[in-house]
Amino acid sequence: CSLPNICLADDLPLEQSLPQGTVLQERWQDIGFGYREVMRSQINPPGMFEGVSHFSFIYFEDEELCQCDRFDTVISPDGSLLIYTNVADGRLMLFRSGGRERIRLSNEFVGYPTRAAWDFSAKQVVVNLTRGKSIIVPF
Repeated sequence: CSLPNICLADDLPLEQSLPQGTVLQERWQDIGFGYREVMRSQINPPGMFEGVSHFSFIYFEDEELCQCDRFDTVISPDGSLLIYTNVADGRLMLFRSGGRERIRLSNEFVGYPTRAAWDFSAKQVVVNLTRGKSIIVPF
């Protein structure tokens, strides 16, 4: 420690100076229609490959939707719908902002959404996925 009885985070390895899960930095970026991307750096548990992890999350207002970034989601032109992949189970999901409703679009991992063609008159969307395929889903 550089001062008597005072240890600064810079004086010790991060695992010893701060409890795991401690958020070191958080910043966010507005991505429109009440959605935002939140980026966090936080302390990992002891024994992890790195002392600090970096995560991105998408929120709608105060509700966390997914641990993903803005490039792994597609938002409808009016902002009422958002498609993302739930990293916990790999399922493709649709979020309706009006009722804060989450709808499962797949039963397994099909890829991350990259683009979408929204057809509001037919109430369906063609979603392009990272695995090189597209799926058509109703909304």
